Parts: sequence; structure tokens; C-alpha cells
Amino acid sequence: MRPPRLAEVGLVTAGFTASVVLTWGDPWIDLFFAGVLLSSLLLLARHVGSGVLRSRQARRHEQDVAAIDRDEAVRDAVEQERGRLSAEIDRSVRRSLLAVGRLVPRAEAALATGADPRPELVAIQAESRAAMAELRRQLGLIGSGSRAVDVLPTPPVAEAVQGKSDRLRTINRSDVILTLTVLVLSVTEALTYAEPGSAWWTTGIMALTVLPRRLMPVATVLAGAAVLLLGAMLDAAVTDGFSFPIIVGLLLWSVLEVRPGMVSIASAAGLYTAAIGSRFAHEPENGPINVLVLGIVAVSALIVGHSRRVREHADEGAGAHEAELTSARERATERTRQAMARELHDVASHAVSLVAVQAGAAELAWPQDPAATRAGVQAVGETVSTALGELDVQSWGTGSAPAWDDIERIVARLQGAGLDIRLTASGRPPDVLLPVVHRLVQEALTNVLKHADGAIAYVTIGSDEQCTHLEVTDDGPGRTVAQAGFGLAGLEDRVTAVGGRLLVGPGDGGGFALRAVLPHEPTQLRGRARP
Repeated sequence: MRPPRLAEVGLVTAGFTASVVLTWGDPWIDLFFAGVLLSSLLLLARHVGSGVLRSRQARRHEQDVAAIDRDEAVRDAVEQERGRLSAEIDRSVRRSLLAVGRLVPRAEAALATGADPRPELVAIQAESRAAMAELRRQLGLIGSGSRAVDVLPTPPVAEAVQGKSDRLRTINRSDVILTLTVLVLSVTEALTYAEPGSAWWTTGIMALTVLPRRLMPVATVLAGAAVLLLGAMLDAAVTDGFSFPIIVGLLLWSVLEVRPGMVSIASAAGLYTAAIGSRFAHEPENGPINVLVLGIVAVSALIVGHSRRVREHADEGAGAHEAELTSARERATERTRQAMARELHDVASHAVSLVAVQAGAAELAWPQDPAATRAGVQAVGETVSTALGELDVQSWGTGSAPAWDDIERIVARLQGAGLDIRLTASGRPPDVLLPVVHRLVQEALTNVLKHADGAIAYVTIGSDEQCTHLEVTDDGPGRTVAQAGFGLAGLEDRVTAVGGRLLVGPGDGGGFALRAVLPHEPTQLRGRARP
């Protein structure tokens, strides 16, 4: 049992204070009875008011949750997730690229003075390795959804309602203590203030009906009415006093507060009639006060029960709306994480891999070929600058989509890094497909550079009125199975998004092959395949 709150203590104090004023000069028993009655009514009024207030608050909360625009909530969640991921990218990947960019002027200064640039080139390669490790960590965190957007917790409404129902259908320690208290009080009253026509044993039996009132409220109420009628017929009526309205009030509350139906209301009416009839028959002077008190209890039980059911229904509605919003936010943020992971992989992985190759080639050329070393350092600077610029124009920033010139620049940069590329183009893809073509060429050539050292890469792009065909092959040792990861998986998503088909795997004459068919109208071709 919980300890009484300060407000409840104050109401009891106010009730007894009022009883002293109203019954001043009367016997102390009358003062005590008035104090108990007034305190009980004040506590009951507070309970009723609290129930009504809580039901209104629950309904307002349900209305507020229902008024939340789902699309706007999703947009806010996506923006929040983009902001968080952007901060993570700025603190890690961008910082590594900037560190490489700061080493480039030092290497150029060494070349300008004839000094040895290899310490700076070694540092660039070390920074590139560190950047690649950080990139893998970031891709793992982003792709696994390491931290979801903050959402409102969904209250366990169903569990709370079930718990309430379970408590209503069990006898707990509080019921036992309450029953023993009422039993002692009622029997003591019956023995102390015994009056003709009353009996302590019927009073005790009436008090015991309080115990199972939660477990079987209708049966208990009917049992209480039967005890009252039996006592009246046997001239052994239940004793009147403090305990009588308490016992009858508890029984009425148990059957009317839960969920009154026709049977519950009929049984409560029977108990109320039996209680009032027995009072007017046994002690008529106490009849009016019992009519008033028990009537107030019955009406209060109906109000509190209705308020509770309204609150539970509102909580269930709000919980359903919040669950729907949570699910929509989570799906949207997951898509955002996957999209940003693809973009981060496409931009940073390509740049970091290329920087490492360019810096390594520049180091090997020194001191036999200073011009080649100088060209390699300049290529590193251009790659870093381009990568930083592309980070700014991705889905978490602003900027324009890739153009055909960007595709040619990728080919030129990789050729500068030592990759032999044979580019054949017949017709240009429509602008809407250029971002997909750009990423396909970038990913395929970067994989050749990383996995097929010394191989020749063949890039063929053909575009007619209906489709754009893209093929990137190499004559390297080849790979029997395409490696899983954000690279090729991201390409599949991009190709499928425009209604195309992607095939990756071993080439016909060895090496590795990537082939894509991109329709100019998305309805012309759907699907994806992998040999």
C-alpha cells in the first residue's frame, strides 16, 4: 500500500476540522462520524475530479498525436538524421581528406626547392590508410543504423490495460488488510453498540463480502444484498454505524466502476435498495444519510469508470498513432542512412584509393623522374579537392548532379594514377541518367585499380533512342564472385531505381565485367540480375 499523499492528508484534516465546527457541543461519537463522512466525501470528490481530468488530458494527447502530419514528421526525422550523419562525416572522413590536402603543398614546396618529397608522400599514404580504416568504420556504423533518430516512446498501453484487468480479478494483500479492518470495525460496533434486531454475526458476514469483490463483483454484490435481506427476515439485521456505508459503498464501487452492463447495474440497484430498505426498517433516522452517501458513491463509481475507459481508449489511440509515426520515421531514416552510405562510399572510397595509388606512384618515381613525381602530387591535390567538393553536393549538402564532363574527368584521373583505360562512347545518355552512369564508371574503374593491378580497363558507353548500354571490363585475373558491400550493392539500387538491369561477374574472356542497361523510359525495362 502506498503512503498517503500530502493532499490527501490535507483533505482529511479539512474534513475533521469542518466536523468540529458543525457538531460542536455534540457527543464525540457524532463528531467522529461527521469527520469520517466529510473526509471520505472530500477524498471521493478528489478521486472523481482526478479521473475526469486525466481522461481529458489523455483525449487531448490523442488529438495532438493524431494532428501530427506524418509526412512532416518523416521529413523532420530525415533532416535530423542527415544532420547527425553529416556531423559524423565532417569529424572523420572530411578531416582525413583535409589532412591529406595539407600535406600536398608541403610536398610541392619540397619539389620546388629540390628537396626530397618522399617524407610527405609517405605521410600522405599513411593518412590515406587511416582514412580508409575510418571510412570502413563509418560505413559500418551508418549501414547498421548504429543510432536511430530520437522518437517519442510508445507507451505500453495494451500491457497497462491488461495489468489493470489482472489486478481487478485477483485478491491482493490490500484487499485482505481492508477486509480485516472493516471486519474488526463492524463487529466491534455490533458488540459495543448492540441494538435490538441487529446481530454481530450478520454484520461480520457482510464485512467478509468485501474480500472477493474484485474477483467476482456481481456475485459479491448479490451476496451482500442477500445478507441484508436475510438479516431483516431473521430479525438479525446488519448493524448500522461507520462500517455500514463503507461496506456497501465498496461493493457498489466494485461492480459499477469496472464496466457496468445491465447485469451489473441491476445487481447494484438490488444492493442499493436492500441497503436503504434495511436502514429505514431498522434505524429510520439513519436512512436519509445512507441514501445520500450511497447515492454519491454509486454516481462517482460510474463517473470514474467512464473516465478510466475514455482514458484507456485515448491512450490506445495515441499509442497506435505514435507507433505508426515511429515506424515511418525508422523506415525513412534507414533509407537515408543507406543512401548516405552509398554516396559516402562512392565519393570517399574512390578518392582515398586513388590518393594512395597516386602518392605511391609519385614516391616510386623519385628521384629518377621528378616530373612524374610532381604530376603525381598535383593529381593527389586535384583528387582531394574534387572529393571534398563532391561531399558538399551529396544528399546531405547542396549542389548540381554529375555531368558528362565529370565522367571524363574520372577517367582522366584514373589514367593519371596509372590505370590503362580504353574509353569508347557512341551517343550520350540523357541528363537524368548521368548520375547513375557516373557512379557505375567510378565504382567499376576503382575496383579495377584496387583488384586488378596492371590490367587494361575497357569502358564502352552506347546510347540510342531507347536505352543506354554501359560495359566496363578488364583483362585482369578476375574474381569468381562479386564482393559484397556498399559498392556493387549501391550500384544495384541505383540501376533498379531507374528501371534498369545490372549484371556483374567474371568476364567472357577472363577478368571481371560490369554491364548495365538503363532505359530512357523507366517502363521499358525492369529488374536486375547477377550471374
